Amino acid sequence: MNQSSIYPHFHVKVCKAHQFKSVELSVKELDLDDRQMSPEQFMVVEEEGKLMGFVRLKKYRDFAELCTLGVLEQFRFKGIATELVKTIKETANCPLYLVSTLPDFFSKLGFVECENYPTEIHQKLAYCKANLPVDEKYVVMRAR
Repeated sequence: MNQSSIYPHFHVKVCKAHQFKSVELSVKELDLDDRQMSPEQFMVVEEEGKLMGFVRLKKYRDFAELCTLGVLEQFRFKGIATELVKTIKETANCPLYLVSTLPDFFSKLGFVECENYPTEIHQKLAYCKANLPVDEKYVVMRAR
């Protein structure tokens, strides 16, 4: 059976309090930004009570940040991250930024690299570089 047909339909939902512990554990396992997290910031995809993926929308006064996007390894390459990002874009209702090492993925979803962005995003970029080291370059992107 084709792996991509196993999960043909999944639904992105607001994270409930009982799901948040699984999100927290997965964020730590995936070494993502775990600062000041709360359940209401997250959207999740799960099947039969098992977490498959999640994304966080951090709201600020004049903009929002898409962050802490993760898909558990066994569920990758099935479109879950794409659906999570699309849902956050629809939900944001304000300028939406992100800090990422995957500009190609996000550009396909309507994000563009940018040089000018809010102070909080500058701080996030500095945090990522200092605390979440990777071989790839971090970039700041904004939804079109």
